[in-house]
Amino acid sequence: MYKIIKNEKLLSEWLGSEENTLREVLLQKRVKTHLYTAVGILDEVYGSDRDIKKDLGGYVIIFYGEQKEAERQFKSCLKEYYLKEDDFEFEDIYESSSGGKCIIFRLYLCSSDYSVLAVIVHDK
Repeated sequence: MYKIIKNEKLLSEWLGSEENTLREVLLQKRVKTHLYTAVGILDEVYGSDRDIKKDLGGYVIIFYGEQKEAERQFKSCLKEYYLKEDDFEFEDIYESSSGGKCIIFRLYLCSSDYSVLAVIVHDK
């Protein structure tokens, strides 16, 4: 499964949703700060009402669920932008406070003004 986050409003709504099975993991202080910082920069520079398919800036996409399915969807997203898995600009890795999940942030630059921040959440 995956969730596309294009602006801070959608991030807040999703993190506040009772149906969000990742809430506990994504609301950890460092992870939450990282998410809001990334989305906030995109909103500030490119506008919170941007069309992620037509406008510049990019978006955050969170891959989660069964590890094989999340990896398949992650690789499919990379293929859409003609990227290789190791083409990321930076990578930050966090562990959930309960120790059961690994959260990987990877920034991929698709062009000079378009990026995808992939967040992969899986069991350790």
